[in-house]
Amino acid sequence: DQGVPGLNQINSSQIYKVAANTTVGNPAAQSDALCDIGDTVISGSYFLSGSVNFIIDAANENNTGWTTIAIGSGVPFVLETIAQCFDNPPAHIP
Repeated sequence: DQGVPGLNQINSSQIYKVAANTTVGNPAAQSDALCDIGDTVISGSYFLSGSVNFIIDAANENNTGWTTIAIGSGVPFVLETIAQCFDNPPAHIP
């Protein structure tokens, strides 16, 4: 017995963006943009104002959001992470 058919394509109505709170780092900062519970991160990016020595930018371990970690040299900087999330039911409400 087959269950209810699932999605067979991804379109823009199933993707939404989540921006993390802006974080000030000196000398380090972590910024996490999290999808709604039950949704999956597809990609992510970050906004950086200032200069850093090292940055890690990747999906978190459960693919429920995007994490950015930046390490600077003692000069303050601003970091914000953005996640692109796939909307599994129930629907995301902005």
